[in-house]
Amino acid sequence: MQIFGYKRVWATAAAAAILALFCFRVYSFQPREFFDFYHDDAIYFTTAKALAAGCGYIIPSFPGVLPQTKYPVLYPLILAVVWRIWPAYPANLGPAVAMSIAIAGIYLVLGYLFLRRAGASTRVSLGIVAVIALHPGLSFLAGNLLSDYLFAVLILASAMAADEMCNVSQDDRCWGPITGLLLGLTMLVRFAAIGAVAGILLYGVQHRRWRAVVTLAATCAVVVLAVALTTRLTFPPYVAAGVGVPPIGFQHVLAYYSSYVGMWMLSVPKWSILASMLWDNLRKLMLAPGNYFIMAGFSLPRNLITTALALLVSTISVGGAMRWHASSRRRAIAFIFTGSLPVLLIWNYPIYDRFLLPFIPLILLGVVVELRRIISLLSFAARTGDPINRIAAIPVAITLLTVIMLSGYNYWRYGHDLTVLSRHRAALNRERREGYDWITRNTPTSARVLAYEDGLVYLYTGRQAIRPVVITTDCYYQPERPKCASDFSEMGSWAAYVGARYWLTDTDDLDFEGERRFRPEVRQHIADLKSRMHPVFVSRSANVVVYDTTCLINSSDQSCVGQQGAYSAQPPPGR
Repeated sequence: MQIFGYKRVWATAAAAAILALFCFRVYSFQPREFFDFYHDDAIYFTTAKALAAGCGYIIPSFPGVLPQTKYPVLYPLILAVVWRIWPAYPANLGPAVAMSIAIAGIYLVLGYLFLRRAGASTRVSLGIVAVIALHPGLSFLAGNLLSDYLFAVLILASAMAADEMCNVSQDDRCWGPITGLLLGLTMLVRFAAIGAVAGILLYGVQHRRWRAVVTLAATCAVVVLAVALTTRLTFPPYVAAGVGVPPIGFQHVLAYYSSYVGMWMLSVPKWSILASMLWDNLRKLMLAPGNYFIMAGFSLPRNLITTALALLVSTISVGGAMRWHASSRRRAIAFIFTGSLPVLLIWNYPIYDRFLLPFIPLILLGVVVELRRIISLLSFAARTGDPINRIAAIPVAITLLTVIMLSGYNYWRYGHDLTVLSRHRAALNRERREGYDWITRNTPTSARVLAYEDGLVYLYTGRQAIRPVVITTDCYYQPERPKCASDFSEMGSWAAYVGARYWLTDTDDLDFEGERRFRPEVRQHIADLKSRMHPVFVSRSANVVVYDTTCLINSSDQSCVGQQGAYSAQPPPGR
């Protein structure tokens, strides 16, 4: 009894230490400085503000009145609680980040419980959780106001509930509704959970749990439909952002804000693009498990060597996961992945380091299972093998040691890079706040603004804002298409339509647009736009500029006659 008590105390202390290190790691990246980094987080938070204020499920920052039809309601509802308790921004950003970290902590706890039920020992389970907790990319993600960790929590909980449903006595009827409730909540976080629902239904059918499958499906449907219909009733009427027929560029932006399906159809207009996208996504998905360690494209360059190493680690992980699957009775997570696979492959934003978050405990368990087998074979070859086997074992051992050392380096290097980036963001945010202060003091409350980080503009100034351009992903897969030579040409084309009198720009505006932003025609087009606008505010280090768009909207204005191209040649005005 004393031995068991000691083990329990040791495991609890180790888990508490891991959670403490995790929180320290997350806060070391200054997560508040990354608010609106992904754009989705600002949409969630502004939508939550509208819910807390009783304005309905809308995007209040968007010009006009735009019902929120892109994201399910559960995560914004949770954030709305923060707004109700702490209604002042940016004071409430700290509690919101703390809540996000708490959800990530629950994910680590559920990851540990999942691993223990999957057959891993206490030490192995704690070790895997520690690897997850200290991963710089995953720690960074935990500090952002995104639904990723909440989604992963509900997926893991659904998997464990489904395992109980299919392994307990059929007389125990509670697990079907419980699993259905959890899956319904997961659907209310992300519609992509439809793949998880399909996987669990298939899992139940394989085990011939017909009654449980029916109650699961019914419970899930009731939860989703009840909340969806209630949310629908809160939608105020749509009010267009402008008068008349909106420009084609604005229609693209509207699809980006309001519809995953609409944006997908704009990004995948041809079968050839779909085929290219599927092949590219499959390749990235094959490398994704290994890239949690190799981090090609993050701390290391993406080249043949790093790609080969990532594929090697992925192969090890998949091999170990298949061995675990063959010997385990708790396979729900594998069925969830199988059901989610089509969704992962057809999605045109393959951010797999985020999308595979629910499956990371299984990915790492697969690595552990297969590494144990490889190490056992190497040890056997070293002790009893003939000279040829011993010689063959040497490069294998060296390769594994290299991967382990490289992974340790990447954990440090990527973390260091994120720390440097956080300092850059902190400095830039100080200049942005100068711009927001100028807008607040010098523009009417009805003014509208073009800005990449439109959520920040709205929260700091109360002015509605919209992104100046939305780039579809089709040119990533077929850059030779004629359209792709000018896919930035729509930038700012709807400023007149929405009545955006001001355009706030900063040096990080195009960071997510990849190599396309460096094309000569793109740089020239942006320079031409700026030359037609009057800078009315410049921050201390000139990294943030607010332009008056009057001459861009109406070049026949008397104040604009003879001024086209003059502004870019003049030094910017003082604050």
